[in-house]
Amino acid sequence: MSFYTDLSEYYDEVFPVSADMKTFLKEKVNGTILSLGCATGGVELALSENQNLDLTGIDLNEKMIALALKKAGNKPNVHFMIGDMTKLEEQFPQEQFDSILCLGNTLSHLDDINQVKAFIRSVKKILKPRGSFITQIMNYDKIIHDMVMNFPPVKTQKVLFERFYRFVENKILFTTKITDLKTGKVYTNAINLYPILSEQLTTFMKECGFETFKLYGAYNGEPYSSQYSYHTIIYAR
Repeated sequence: MSFYTDLSEYYDEVFPVSADMKTFLKEKVNGTILSLGCATGGVELALSENQNLDLTGIDLNEKMIALALKKAGNKPNVHFMIGDMTKLEEQFPQEQFDSILCLGNTLSHLDDINQVKAFIRSVKKILKPRGSFITQIMNYDKIIHDMVMNFPPVKTQKVLFERFYRFVENKILFTTKITDLKTGKVYTNAINLYPILSEQLTTFMKECGFETFKLYGAYNGEPYSSQYSYHTIIYAR
């Protein structure tokens, strides 16, 4: 997890919560919300402006959670804790949440197809009846079809963030380079991602008891296209 420890200092600059994302989520969540892979808590804190929401964010990285807790201060309706998305049923009772979020390509950090299926089953179990699940990953349908290897760099006043993909058997080697533009320090890392296709995800969700689905290609609400969308966003109930 050293990559995410290195990234934590720059996370909010590299991955800001957009106005479109905030609006999209506010229209679709309600009640008690669990956010998986919450990082530094930007999404959860944005949603916590609605005092009728009660939010819990979990992440495996201690530094990410420490930053989220610091930003949250004494907000009464948002909570952060170290947690493992592969052990949801050990950490939370059944039918606890109205909405569960798994954003920021977090789902692709699972090891294989069996772990993805087990994860979706657990999500369904800890959701209340008719609860909603929103997940967002990269559009791997397009990435695999077009053999996408590079992504536009993210540059701010403080940091340059570069990303590269390399296909290795049934995984993608995700290589990153973080350059601190003030100190000149460079951090490099590589992790494996599991590229999940949109049809696989919706099939698993149906098998686990989700009944309705809507797919989007961006947080502005545009419909999903396997050929053209940058993201795969699924809203399931």
